[in-house]
Amino acid sequence: MEGYIRDVMAVRVGATSGLQNTDRAADVAADAGRFSPQGLRARLRALGRTRRALAANASSRLALEVALATMRTLPR
Repeated sequence: MEGYIRDVMAVRVGATSGLQNTDRAADVAADAGRFSPQGLRARLRALGRTRRALAANASSRLALEVALATMRTLPR
């Protein structure tokens, strides 16, 4: 998911190559128009917190629920 969000950020700022998710190029382009750079950075931070929680042996189900709930409240 982090790679996808990075691709969306890259397209948002004008990148046309070097994307990881070339098979999802249409989705990446559509999301680039939907989300602000600030909203995308906030989502990356939320995923980073989730990754750290999982590394600290948190419940994977709970960590995912928290991440998804957090993302719903973030600005676009």
